[in-house]
Amino acid sequence: MDYGVYYISQTLRGTGVKRNCMRKLWKKIVVLILIFVATVAGMAALVLLGKDENRQISASYETMGEAVLPVVYMEFEGREINRMHGYTAPMKGQYMKDTTTPLPKDRRLTVLIDRYGSEVVNISYEIRSLDTKRLVESTQLTAWDTQEDRITAVLPIQNLLEEDTEYLLTLIVSTRDSGNVYYYGNIVYSDSLHTAEMIDFVTDFSLKTLDKEAAKSLAVYMKNSTEDKDTLGDVSLRTSYSQIVWGKLSPSRITEPVISVKDISSSIGTIRLNYRVKAADEDGTVRTYDVEETYCLQKSQSQWYLLTFNRSMDQLLEPDTITSSGGYIDLGILSSGSVKVDGTGSESWQRFVLNGELWGYQGSTGDLTRIFSFRDENDDGVRTDYRQHDIQMVGSDDKGNMDFIVYGYMNRGSHEGEVGLVFYRYHSEENALEEVFYLPYEKPYSIMKEELGTLSYISDTGLLYLMLNNSIYAIDFVGNECLVVVDYVNEESLVISDDRSVIAWQEGEKPYAASSVQVMYLDSGKKQTVTAGEGEYLKALGFCGDDFICGYARQSDVPADVETAGTFPMYKLEIINEDGGIETDYEIGGVYVTGVSIEPGSIRLMRAVKTGEGFAAADEDALIMNQSVPQSAVYGLETKDTSWKKRVYLLKVNGTAGENGIQQKAPSKIILENSNLLAFADSGKEDQAYYAYSKGDLQAICRTAAEAVNMVYDDIGLVLDGSGNYVMRRGFKGSGASVSVSTTSTAADESSRLAACVDVMLKYENISVDVKGLLAEGRTPLEILTQSLPGRTYDLTGCDLTAVVYYFLSQGRPLLAMTEGNGAYLIVGYDNSNVYLFDPMQGKSISVKAAEAEEMFRLSGNRFLGYSG
Repeated sequence: MDYGVYYISQTLRGTGVKRNCMRKLWKKIVVLILIFVATVAGMAALVLLGKDENRQISASYETMGEAVLPVVYMEFEGREINRMHGYTAPMKGQYMKDTTTPLPKDRRLTVLIDRYGSEVVNISYEIRSLDTKRLVESTQLTAWDTQEDRITAVLPIQNLLEEDTEYLLTLIVSTRDSGNVYYYGNIVYSDSLHTAEMIDFVTDFSLKTLDKEAAKSLAVYMKNSTEDKDTLGDVSLRTSYSQIVWGKLSPSRITEPVISVKDISSSIGTIRLNYRVKAADEDGTVRTYDVEETYCLQKSQSQWYLLTFNRSMDQLLEPDTITSSGGYIDLGILSSGSVKVDGTGSESWQRFVLNGELWGYQGSTGDLTRIFSFRDENDDGVRTDYRQHDIQMVGSDDKGNMDFIVYGYMNRGSHEGEVGLVFYRYHSEENALEEVFYLPYEKPYSIMKEELGTLSYISDTGLLYLMLNNSIYAIDFVGNECLVVVDYVNEESLVISDDRSVIAWQEGEKPYAASSVQVMYLDSGKKQTVTAGEGEYLKALGFCGDDFICGYARQSDVPADVETAGTFPMYKLEIINEDGGIETDYEIGGVYVTGVSIEPGSIRLMRAVKTGEGFAAADEDALIMNQSVPQSAVYGLETKDTSWKKRVYLLKVNGTAGENGIQQKAPSKIILENSNLLAFADSGKEDQAYYAYSKGDLQAICRTAAEAVNMVYDDIGLVLDGSGNYVMRRGFKGSGASVSVSTTSTAADESSRLAACVDVMLKYENISVDVKGLLAEGRTPLEILTQSLPGRTYDLTGCDLTAVVYYFLSQGRPLLAMTEGNGAYLIVGYDNSNVYLFDPMQGKSISVKAAEAEEMFRLSGNRFLGYSG
């Protein structure tokens, strides 16, 4: 299938940006024509709507407005928990998983609203099922208590909730100036939770870490030390005790911890604390740090187990404590991923993103510019320091001008309370920001950051190439045109060159069964197609410079479990230039390449040889490239290990940082009048993705349920489908569970086992279809269950038995387990030592030792099917 380009014709008002030269204009026209030639008729998913006429702008230049929205807390047994930030438009509730609040016995939930000066005129709430399809309750409050700037309101939740079932609560606070503001969180009514005890444990543990004498009692919770022992930025039970107690630092809290119940069940809970500390350096300089701690606890009878503990620590870059010397700016202690340095900038300007802020350093003047930040010195930080956004640097020049993207929750300004993406252009000479376009989004930042792909590139012709929702767009915000370059691509099937100017993507949905690859050069718009031979698959592996690296595999060599095993044996590699010529190839009889690592000047090859049982690892090899290797930049991010703060991060800059001090400034104005508004067109398709959560956060969006389960199971995680239903959730094992299925469907012989099991599974849900007939037509069990059951059906192939059996059976749903040929069992129960299987040959349930069942299903490829309620 050709993934072409969809052209959208819109008559829009111009952005006021003049074309610099006719040559660049004609080059852009040629690129657009080349893209357009590949078009397949259809409807684009992203459209330019033109200027946002609803936004009130009093002048061409504005400063970023102060935060105005209220903040909400839940009250739980005298504590404030689960701080919630407001949205000024309704969001897609099935994706709004953040915190869970247990309800009191009388179900009267107290909410606390910090108004921040807003006049609240109405309060109401809705309760829905997690998939949002069923409205349980909708109530408008008639009274609440106001004391100074805080409102206390009680939600009189009706007796309509099923016990031990989570629901989505939407609190709607209407203010005089902002209209309806929406707050989202889950609630659960249960008498089997231990939330208060868990919160007490967590707060006590955290407080003890700040007291080196009291902290001695925490040593019992440490696990085998297998993680980085040289940092205070990322600490866990598998680092060291010294790191748990902050090393040589003696921090003190300057804010009280914000308590968030990220997940809770009868035996397991995930609790998060966020707070700020101050701590002195060895020379006495006092620094400020943001701290986040996430705890996962389990209660077994009267014993508490701390399953995981993770702490991140990030030093704030503050004007009065910035230190520099010898061409380095000291960024201090940082957690992994909290700093990004622009690798495409010039030598005269260095740019970096740190803790949600964009900075630029000019070596010739020593000016450090905070180009973008939501922080506000006049705010208490509750709203402006909310870290649910990030920044992507797109392009820059040697004059200090820069293009960048801010995406996620907007803490303040003209888009406060919205989730979206803003494309900004920083004009260095004017020290001003220009908003070029804005794209609103209906899902939270946690999902947006996963769906915003790794591609953001400004071509030589001024086109912005952007990846969103697994589609790649070319946006011409001067000519007001938006083109879909690729309407869907899985990130496993996409590779991007280091400078982001060339991309290649496999066609088709299966990353290990592609027959062709499209390569596109973004500056010229030129495309080429690489095609597999008869009986072959190919794989896009990456780039060496602008040359595309492609791997070829014989279909007969590819294992059936390639997606779970990860072994894709390529008998040949080719390196292809822009003109389609083969620069070099690699092929050795009997030797297969299973992976590559692209390094400056060489390509490292992981290899294997075929054995009777599959493939065995062989010695590595390498391809040496005859091309110039760029010299290391004169600036960049470095680390240094110290005795006082352990590892610290240093920014090496092109200049004499420290000799004359650093002057800090910020943009004086924002240009809004020329901004365009973009929007997604609703495809109407059901979300088939799976959302893997662990350690209190979304870790990944996965194509298959099995991939998501395997990703987070060991981290005591959970998985949701695209409708918000739980697919897997740790902590539901208990001492046993069982379901009672009909024994009327039996198998006359081994070949009819599968049909009988599928039939019994459907009859358990009071559904009757001709399973034998459908299988004879070539339908698969997954297809039959998907078409017959009202909820979702999950292919859990590749998951261990223990990863799936406990949750599904605890929810009262059997699992289909398939063995060789048409063999099958229904898993209908378990206890502490056994698994119970419905055997259609015997027409009854049989008991199998848990370890034996696990091994039996493992040898059959761990092929399981489950479904949602």
